[in-house]
Amino acid sequence: MRYDLYFHNDFDGHASAAVFLAYLKSTGDTAQFFPVDHDIKAKWEAMKFKNPSAIFDFYFHPKATFWIDHHGTTFITSKLKRQYKKTKYHQFSSKYYSCCHLVYDVLKRDFDFKPAAHFKELIEWLDIIDSARYTGPEQEIEAKDPAIQIGQFIDAARGKRKLDWLIEFLATKPLAEIVRDKRIRTAIIKAKKERSRALDFCQKNLEVHGKVSYLDLSRTRFRQIDVAPFYLVPDLVYSVTLKKKGKVFSFSLRGNPWRRNQIKIHLGNLLCKECNGGGHQAAAGCEVGVSSKVAYKLANKLIEYLKA
Repeated sequence: MRYDLYFHNDFDGHASAAVFLAYLKSTGDTAQFFPVDHDIKAKWEAMKFKNPSAIFDFYFHPKATFWIDHHGTTFITSKLKRQYKKTKYHQFSSKYYSCCHLVYDVLKRDFDFKPAAHFKELIEWLDIIDSARYTGPEQEIEAKDPAIQIGQFIDAARGKRKLDWLIEFLATKPLAEIVRDKRIRTAIIKAKKERSRALDFCQKNLEVHGKVSYLDLSRTRFRQIDVAPFYLVPDLVYSVTLKKKGKVFSFSLRGNPWRRNQIKIHLGNLLCKECNGGGHQAAAGCEVGVSSKVAYKLANKLIEYLKA
Protein backbone atom coordinates (compact mmCIF):
# COMPACT_ATOMS: atom_id res chain seq x y z
CA MET A 1 0.00 0.00 0.00
CA ARG A 2 1.21 3.51 -0.77
CA TYR A 3 0.45 6.36 1.62
CA ASP A 4 0.33 10.06 0.85
CA LEU A 5 2.45 11.78 3.51
CA TYR A 6 1.66 15.42 4.30
CA PHE A 7 4.01 17.25 6.66
CA HIS A 8 5.11 20.75 7.58
CA ASN A 9 7.83 21.90 5.21
CA ASP A 10 10.61 22.21 7.79
CA PHE A 11 13.16 19.89 9.40
CA ASP A 12 10.72 18.53 11.99
CA GLY A 13 8.19 17.72 9.28
CA HIS A 14 10.75 15.99 7.06
CA ALA A 15 12.15 14.03 10.02
CA SER A 16 8.64 12.97 11.09
CA ALA A 17 8.00 11.74 7.55
CA ALA A 18 11.30 9.85 7.62
CA VAL A 19 10.43 8.00 10.83
CA PHE A 20 7.02 7.08 9.43
CA LEU A 21 8.56 5.98 6.13
CA ALA A 22 10.85 3.60 8.01
CA TYR A 23 7.80 2.18 9.77
CA LEU A 24 5.93 1.77 6.46
CA LYS A 25 8.86 -0.05 4.88
CA SER A 26 8.95 -2.42 7.85
CA THR A 27 5.36 -3.38 7.04
CA GLY A 28 5.94 -3.67 3.28
CA ASP A 29 4.28 -0.34 2.45
CA THR A 30 5.66 2.85 0.91
CA ALA A 31 4.81 6.54 0.49
CA GLN A 32 4.89 9.66 -1.63
CA PHE A 33 5.58 13.03 -0.04
CA PHE A 34 3.72 16.33 0.11
CA PRO A 35 5.40 19.11 2.12
CA VAL A 36 2.84 21.77 3.14
CA ASP A 37 2.92 25.18 4.78
CA HIS A 38 0.58 27.72 6.39
CA ASP A 39 -0.52 29.15 3.03
CA ILE A 40 -2.80 26.12 2.63
CA LYS A 41 -4.61 26.76 5.92
CA ALA A 42 -7.76 28.29 4.40
CA LYS A 43 -8.23 25.24 2.17
CA TRP A 44 -7.17 22.61 4.69
CA GLU A 45 -10.54 21.72 6.24
CA ALA A 46 -11.98 21.01 2.77
CA MET A 47 -8.98 18.89 1.76
CA LYS A 48 -9.90 15.48 0.35
CA PHE A 49 -7.55 12.51 0.23
CA LYS A 50 -7.62 10.00 -2.63
CA ASN A 51 -5.21 7.55 -1.01
CA PRO A 52 -4.48 6.46 2.57
CA SER A 53 -3.01 9.57 4.13
CA ALA A 54 -0.70 10.44 7.00
CA ILE A 55 -0.25 13.98 8.35
CA PHE A 56 2.57 15.02 10.65
CA ASP A 57 3.56 18.30 12.27
CA PHE A 58 0.58 20.04 10.68
CA TYR A 59 -3.06 21.00 11.25
CA PHE A 60 -5.55 18.36 12.35
CA HIS A 61 -7.68 16.73 9.68
CA PRO A 62 -10.32 14.17 10.77
CA LYS A 63 -10.20 12.24 7.48
CA ALA A 64 -6.50 11.44 7.66
CA THR A 65 -5.64 7.78 8.14
CA PHE A 66 -2.79 8.80 10.46
CA TRP A 67 -2.45 12.20 12.12
CA ILE A 68 0.15 13.18 14.74
CA ASP A 69 1.02 16.71 15.85
CA HIS A 70 2.39 18.71 18.79
CA HIS A 71 1.31 22.28 17.96
CA GLY A 72 -1.06 23.98 20.37
CA THR A 73 -2.69 25.72 17.40
CA THR A 74 -3.29 22.55 15.40
CA PHE A 75 -7.12 22.77 15.53
CA ILE A 76 -8.09 25.42 12.97
CA THR A 77 -11.72 25.64 14.09
CA SER A 78 -13.71 24.71 17.19
CA LYS A 79 -15.58 22.21 15.02
CA LEU A 80 -12.35 20.40 14.15
CA LYS A 81 -11.30 20.42 17.78
CA ARG A 82 -14.56 18.72 18.74
CA GLN A 83 -14.01 16.15 16.00
CA TYR A 84 -10.67 15.11 17.41
CA LYS A 85 -10.81 11.88 19.37
CA LYS A 86 -7.60 10.30 20.52
CA THR A 87 -7.03 6.91 18.92
CA LYS A 88 -3.89 5.00 18.06
CA TYR A 89 -4.10 6.64 14.60
CA HIS A 90 -4.87 10.21 15.68
CA GLN A 91 -2.65 11.56 18.44
CA PHE A 92 -1.82 15.01 19.78
CA SER A 93 0.49 16.17 22.57
CA SER A 94 1.83 19.68 23.01
CA LYS A 95 4.24 18.38 25.67
CA TYR A 96 6.66 17.18 23.01
CA TYR A 97 9.42 19.51 21.83
CA SER A 98 9.27 17.98 18.34
CA CYS A 99 6.69 16.11 16.31
CA CYS A 100 9.41 13.72 15.20
CA HIS A 101 9.83 12.53 18.79
CA LEU A 102 6.06 12.09 19.18
CA VAL A 103 5.80 10.08 15.94
CA TYR A 104 8.70 7.91 17.10
CA ASP A 105 7.05 7.19 20.47
CA VAL A 106 3.59 6.55 19.00
CA LEU A 107 4.89 4.07 16.44
CA LYS A 108 6.99 2.25 19.05
CA ARG A 109 4.22 2.11 21.65
CA ASP A 110 1.12 1.50 19.54
CA PHE A 111 2.36 -0.12 16.32
CA ASP A 112 5.21 -2.34 17.51
CA PHE A 113 7.75 -0.37 15.44
CA LYS A 114 11.36 -1.30 16.11
CA PRO A 115 13.32 1.76 14.97
CA ALA A 116 16.94 1.67 13.84
CA ALA A 117 19.51 2.98 16.30
CA HIS A 118 20.26 6.14 14.29
CA PHE A 119 16.76 7.53 15.01
CA LYS A 120 17.68 8.18 18.64
CA GLU A 121 20.19 10.87 17.60
CA LEU A 122 17.68 12.31 15.11
CA ILE A 123 14.93 12.82 17.69
CA GLU A 124 17.38 14.23 20.24
CA TRP A 125 18.44 16.87 17.74
CA LEU A 126 14.90 17.65 16.58
CA ASP A 127 13.94 18.29 20.21
CA ILE A 128 16.75 20.86 20.29
CA ILE A 129 16.21 22.43 16.87
CA ASP A 130 12.41 22.62 16.72
CA SER A 131 12.22 24.28 20.14
CA ALA A 132 15.46 26.29 19.73
CA ARG A 133 17.02 24.64 22.78
CA TYR A 134 20.56 25.37 21.68
CA THR A 135 23.33 25.80 24.23
CA GLY A 136 23.55 29.39 22.98
CA PRO A 137 22.81 31.41 19.81
CA GLU A 138 26.35 30.83 18.56
CA GLN A 139 25.63 27.09 18.24
CA GLU A 140 23.02 27.79 15.59
CA ILE A 141 24.95 30.67 14.02
CA GLU A 142 28.18 28.69 13.62
CA ALA A 143 26.32 25.53 12.45
CA LYS A 144 29.11 23.05 13.16
CA ASP A 145 26.79 20.14 14.00
CA PRO A 146 25.50 17.88 11.17
CA ALA A 147 21.89 18.17 12.34
CA ILE A 148 21.97 21.98 12.28
CA GLN A 149 23.53 21.91 8.82
CA ILE A 150 20.78 19.61 7.53
CA GLY A 151 18.15 21.88 9.06
CA GLN A 152 19.64 24.90 7.32
CA PHE A 153 19.78 22.97 4.05
CA ILE A 154 16.05 22.20 4.33
CA ASP A 155 15.24 25.83 5.18
CA ALA A 156 17.15 27.01 2.10
CA ALA A 157 15.19 24.59 -0.11
CA ARG A 158 11.73 25.55 1.20
CA GLY A 159 9.40 26.57 -1.59
CA LYS A 160 12.00 25.74 -4.23
CA ARG A 161 12.20 21.96 -4.46
CA LYS A 162 11.01 18.78 -2.79
CA LEU A 163 13.53 16.74 -0.85
CA ASP A 164 12.20 13.22 -1.23
CA TRP A 165 15.72 11.85 -1.42
CA LEU A 166 16.62 13.48 1.89
CA ILE A 167 13.62 11.89 3.61
CA GLU A 168 14.86 8.52 2.33
CA PHE A 169 18.31 9.34 3.75
CA LEU A 170 16.92 10.41 7.14
CA ALA A 171 15.00 7.14 7.27
CA THR A 172 18.11 5.01 6.70
CA LYS A 173 21.33 6.88 7.50
CA PRO A 174 22.96 8.60 10.50
CA LEU A 175 23.28 12.38 10.35
CA ALA A 176 27.09 12.41 9.99
CA GLU A 177 26.81 10.28 6.86
CA ILE A 178 24.00 12.36 5.36
CA VAL A 179 25.93 15.65 5.53
CA ARG A 180 28.71 14.14 3.44
CA ASP A 181 26.36 14.12 0.46
CA LYS A 182 27.69 16.50 -2.20
CA ARG A 183 24.34 18.29 -2.58
CA ILE A 184 24.34 19.20 1.09
CA ARG A 185 28.06 20.04 1.31
CA THR A 186 27.81 22.39 -1.68
CA ALA A 187 24.71 24.07 -0.26
CA ILE A 188 26.26 24.45 3.21
CA ILE A 189 29.34 26.21 1.81
CA LYS A 190 27.09 28.61 -0.10
CA ALA A 191 24.77 29.04 2.88
CA LYS A 192 27.67 29.92 5.19
CA LYS A 193 28.60 32.88 2.97
CA GLU A 194 24.97 33.95 2.64
CA ARG A 195 24.41 33.72 6.40
CA SER A 196 27.45 35.89 7.00
CA ARG A 197 26.00 38.59 4.74
CA ALA A 198 22.55 38.14 6.29
CA LEU A 199 23.96 38.53 9.80
CA ASP A 200 25.72 41.72 8.72
CA PHE A 201 22.44 43.03 7.25
CA CYS A 202 20.63 42.14 10.46
CA GLN A 203 23.21 43.95 12.56
CA LYS A 204 22.80 47.11 10.47
CA ASN A 205 19.01 47.05 10.14
CA LEU A 206 17.64 45.47 13.30
CA GLU A 207 15.24 47.82 15.09
CA VAL A 208 14.98 47.47 18.86
CA HIS A 209 11.78 48.51 20.60
CA GLY A 210 12.35 47.83 24.27
CA LYS A 211 12.33 44.06 24.69
CA VAL A 212 11.18 43.50 21.08
CA SER A 213 13.20 43.55 17.85
CA TYR A 214 11.88 44.07 14.34
CA LEU A 215 13.60 43.17 11.09
CA ASP A 216 12.15 43.86 7.65
CA LEU A 217 13.42 41.34 5.11
CA SER A 218 10.56 41.91 2.68
CA ARG A 219 12.68 44.01 0.31
CA THR A 220 15.80 41.84 0.41
CA ARG A 221 16.78 38.32 -0.59
CA PHE A 222 18.34 37.55 2.77
CA ARG A 223 16.99 34.54 4.64
CA GLN A 224 15.91 34.80 8.22
CA ILE A 225 18.30 33.64 10.93
CA ASP A 226 15.97 32.92 13.82
CA VAL A 227 18.46 33.44 16.62
CA ALA A 228 20.31 36.41 15.07
CA PRO A 229 18.40 39.11 17.02
CA PHE A 230 19.13 37.33 20.32
CA TYR A 231 22.75 36.79 19.29
CA LEU A 232 23.18 40.50 18.55
CA VAL A 233 21.01 41.84 21.42
CA PRO A 234 20.94 39.23 24.23
CA ASP A 235 18.47 41.23 26.37
CA LEU A 236 15.64 40.85 23.84
CA VAL A 237 12.62 38.73 24.76
CA TYR A 238 10.79 38.71 21.39
CA SER A 239 11.64 39.16 17.72
CA VAL A 240 9.34 40.06 14.82
CA THR A 241 10.49 39.41 11.25
CA LEU A 242 8.66 40.43 8.09
CA LYS A 243 9.36 38.58 4.84
CA LYS A 244 7.83 38.46 1.39
CA LYS A 245 7.53 35.76 -1.28
CA GLY A 246 5.87 36.89 -4.48
CA LYS A 247 2.79 38.85 -3.44
CA VAL A 248 2.52 37.20 -0.04
CA PHE A 249 3.93 38.65 3.18
CA SER A 250 4.89 36.40 6.05
CA PHE A 251 5.53 37.09 9.72
CA SER A 252 7.81 35.13 11.97
CA LEU A 253 7.65 35.62 15.73
CA ARG A 254 10.24 34.18 18.10
CA GLY A 255 10.77 34.20 21.84
CA ASN A 256 14.32 34.34 23.18
CA PRO A 257 15.20 30.70 24.06
CA TRP A 258 17.65 31.96 26.69
CA ARG A 259 15.01 34.06 28.43
CA ARG A 260 12.20 31.52 28.50
CA ASN A 261 10.95 32.65 31.90
CA GLN A 262 10.21 36.09 30.39
CA ILE A 263 8.11 34.75 27.50
CA LYS A 264 4.62 35.44 28.81
CA ILE A 265 2.74 35.56 25.50
CA HIS A 266 1.82 32.47 23.47
CA LEU A 267 3.07 33.54 20.05
CA GLY A 268 1.19 30.81 18.20
CA ASN A 269 -2.13 31.95 19.68
CA LEU A 270 -1.27 35.57 18.91
CA LEU A 271 -0.68 34.91 15.21
CA CYS A 272 -3.63 32.54 15.03
CA LYS A 273 -5.80 35.44 16.19
CA GLU A 274 -4.19 38.25 14.21
CA CYS A 275 -3.46 36.69 10.83
CA ASN A 276 -4.65 33.09 10.60
CA GLY A 277 -1.25 31.68 11.52
CA GLY A 278 -0.10 29.33 14.24
CA GLY A 279 2.80 27.76 16.10
CA HIS A 280 4.11 27.28 19.61
CA GLN A 281 4.50 29.35 22.76
CA ALA A 282 7.88 30.69 21.63
CA ALA A 283 7.78 30.32 17.83
CA ALA A 284 5.05 31.12 15.33
CA GLY A 285 4.46 32.09 11.72
CA CYS A 286 1.79 33.19 9.29
CA GLU A 287 1.36 34.20 5.65
CA VAL A 288 -0.96 37.01 4.53
CA GLY A 289 -1.90 38.17 1.04
CA VAL A 290 -2.18 41.87 1.82
CA SER A 291 -0.77 45.18 0.60
CA SER A 292 2.53 46.55 1.87
CA LYS A 293 0.65 49.19 3.85
CA VAL A 294 -1.44 46.59 5.66
CA ALA A 295 1.60 44.37 6.29
CA TYR A 296 3.58 47.21 7.88
CA LYS A 297 0.55 48.20 9.96
CA LEU A 298 0.26 44.64 11.22
CA ALA A 299 3.99 44.57 12.02
CA ASN A 300 3.60 47.69 14.16
CA LYS A 301 0.57 46.18 15.88
CA LEU A 302 2.52 43.05 16.77
CA ILE A 303 5.46 45.07 18.05
CA GLU A 304 3.24 47.23 20.25
CA TYR A 305 1.44 44.18 21.64
CA LEU A 306 4.65 42.34 22.47
CA LYS A 307 6.43 45.27 24.09
CA ALA A 308 3.44 46.23 26.29
